[in-house]
Amino acid sequence: DKDAEDLKELTDAFTAWVQENDKDYTYWMLWPQFHEDSSEWDVGLLGAWTNGAGFGGGYDAWMKDDDDVGEMFADVLTCNNSMAAVTPILVPEGGDEWGAGTVWFQRCEREEGVRLSDAVAAHRKASMATTAMGAESRSWAFVPVLGSGDPDFDYYHVESWPSYSELGESFDNYFNKGGWQDVEAPLRGRVSCATPNLYRYSLMHASGS
Repeated sequence: DKDAEDLKELTDAFTAWVQENDKDYTYWMLWPQFHEDSSEWDVGLLGAWTNGAGFGGGYDAWMKDDDDVGEMFADVLTCNNSMAAVTPILVPEGGDEWGAGTVWFQRCEREEGVRLSDAVAAHRKASMATTAMGAESRSWAFVPVLGSGDPDFDYYHVESWPSYSELGESFDNYFNKGGWQDVEAPLRGRVSCATPNLYRYSLMHASGS
């Protein structure tokens, strides 16, 4: 069995490889907190590039020489891989990456005739309504692209908070201060979303660092 020390050794080696070979890459570690199937996995790795060219170059570098870090992954973790195209919903320009916090993934479907751009615009209005009440969050749409099979939804609505306190304030604004009315209005008739799954995350490496 592998433990936290084995995971740290792996992430240290992977971070060192990324710093040397894939400077456009950012990645986080995720741990299930409130999740419908949390018993099925222990930890997740979420990685991102700023564009498709960065993804391609990063994978080319990895396939050419992973410095045996791939063997470490195989030894420490049993992984399933998938990829999504990411569209920002509400992300401030030039904002620093949060070092840790909470994030939820919520499966969403577009109503018939609703374009992805319309769905993103509806989520943006909903997010702006909650942030206007004081809670700090960032959000994106993750559209499955590779390795996801035939999903029964269109995209993930992904929203992040820098702490449980900020998440709790969002809940308070939504449930106790009438925010649900402003959040639900732009989504109604456009998208329908399942109950989200919540994770704790830690930033392991930011691009350019």
